[in-house]
Amino acid sequence: MTKKLILLFCCNIFFTMNSNTFNSNLPKAFKEPKSKWSENNYSNLRKDNFINMSVEKGVSNESIWVTLNCENIDPIAGFQFELPNNLELLDVEGLRSDEVGFQLHKNNNGLILGFSMSGETISIYDKDKNNNAAILKIHVKSDFSKNIKFPIKTILAGPKGQKLTFTSVEENFKFNDSNISFLFNE
Repeated sequence: MTKKLILLFCCNIFFTMNSNTFNSNLPKAFKEPKSKWSENNYSNLRKDNFINMSVEKGVSNESIWVTLNCENIDPIAGFQFELPNNLELLDVEGLRSDEVGFQLHKNNNGLILGFSMSGETISIYDKDKNNNAAILKIHVKSDFSKNIKFPIKTILAGPKGQKLTFTSVEENFKFNDSNISFLFNE
């Protein structure tokens, strides 16, 4: 037992001394690496689909056009967006979804479906090839002075019907002196 403890103690000192000596000879850039991606929100190394939105323009004091953007790392065979009760859907226009022949369907309850009957998919987003991540635009209405949070229930589907994961950050906008926020969630 004593021999094992002495051996363990000696090994611990040896490795501690060697790692300290080794670390002191390394350049600072190796010990404290910096990445151009660490300062940015976007990274080509992302392991998830990323959804966000941008406000296009206000049509009146109560309605705005909102663009739904998707920087997808997986092909998208279909999507579903369910708007909250405090957001009225007025119109939908396809962007990247129209380019691949998606049919868009909407109802009065704020449900938007998009898919291709021929099996086409929205291709993987490549910021070097695609100028725009926008998959569709929606025209919505609300009392933006009273409603400030709009969580949008979202489902993305892959070519084999599998549910795709995604990441979303809360987007905050100022509209008619109100701070409003949109967030995509499952």
